[in-house]
Amino acid sequence: VVGLIGASQVVFATRWLSTSFVDDMGSTLAGRQVLPQVSMQGAKAPFPLPDLRVVLNLQTPGWEAGDFEGTLVMRDDGKNDVRKFIKDSVASRSTFDLPFFGPQVGPGSDPKWVALRDELVAGTLAPLRVGGAALTGPGLADLIIKGFDAAQRKEEVHTRSIIRTAVFDGFLAPLVEKLASEYKAGTPVPAAGGEYRPGFQDTHRHATEAAFREATSQITAPELVEEAWQDLQAQMDERWGLAKQAMHNIGLEVVRTKKEHMQTGYSLGFASLPIYKSREIVYYKNGQEVPSGWH
Repeated sequence: VVGLIGASQVVFATRWLSTSFVDDMGSTLAGRQVLPQVSMQGAKAPFPLPDLRVVLNLQTPGWEAGDFEGTLVMRDDGKNDVRKFIKDSVASRSTFDLPFFGPQVGPGSDPKWVALRDELVAGTLAPLRVGGAALTGPGLADLIIKGFDAAQRKEEVHTRSIIRTAVFDGFLAPLVEKLASEYKAGTPVPAAGGEYRPGFQDTHRHATEAAFREATSQITAPELVEEAWQDLQAQMDERWGLAKQAMHNIGLEVVRTKKEHMQTGYSLGFASLPIYKSREIVYYKNGQEVPSGWH
């Protein structure tokens, strides 16, 4: 299971390219079919195809590395379906023939050994990606554990759940948590009694959304990216709603009040009596002036 999940290269060592080599090679690569390729809304083969390295070790006289490609040429021997499977199951193919290992021949002294070493090392430089997300150490460990559990329970590993573990749980969820935390830090909820700011705007959302799109541009599981996007939007909406409401409440805080008085007369026909009225005007931080009625 470890090899099936984590292998970016398949190294097949053989002493000769016999007539059974095609079957043996096909059986080796067929093991990866425990993790079947699936289509996830346009995302094909979320597990990357491995590179195939065929090593002719202690080679039989008459066989050369170049003969490997000859074994994959279609012919009328009933093995063409296996040949096609081999070709479709790997990203690249290369062959190496190694000399006998002896006192004068070793990994550091023969160019053939050096060529094999350099090829294998070069193949490890690119990070293993699942669904487009680079797999971290903890993510790979979690993936392997769940792969073992699934294989023991059902003798199969469901690629969709593994992709969710690697892409969503291992990459998208931490990304959303990080971006949401940064957004909240840049969008504090105004405290009561603070300054009222007219035209209060959500100034950090655009940058947060741009950072998310850049970080997920290589992810090939669009429905998981959309789920993470909605999660991020929900967290930003909640935060902005709190900040906006708090600023609205600050705007309703009273700055001062003022009382106004007015004198009017009331005629009884033979005399005019003075009538006094008053009202209160309330001034709010948002600039509103709300007068009460005269009474």
